[in-house]
Amino acid sequence: MKKEPRGKLCHKDSKEIIAAKWHYNSIVTIASNCHELDPITKVDRIKFVDKKRAKIQIDCPAVIKMYNKYMSGVDYFDENVDSMRVALRGKQ
Repeated sequence: MKKEPRGKLCHKDSKEIIAAKWHYNSIVTIASNCHELDPITKVDRIKFVDKKRAKIQIDCPAVIKMYNKYMSGVDYFDENVDSMRVALRGKQ
């Protein structure tokens, strides 16, 4: 799949779960039981050709867009948990 163009999507699905591989800069593997692949939308990305920027559009499934939308909240939560963690020590 690495030789495929960016935006290539392979997936398997059953009644309860969808597993997908999506080629971006590298291969992204994701599984979901609450989001679908459709609608597949176009997203703008930058590709460098001869040291010049060129805008290209690649296909992006809905499950990837939902992941990107909500992942920032998880990152903020993890950051706050790390900063608020109290070190517990037992008697020595």
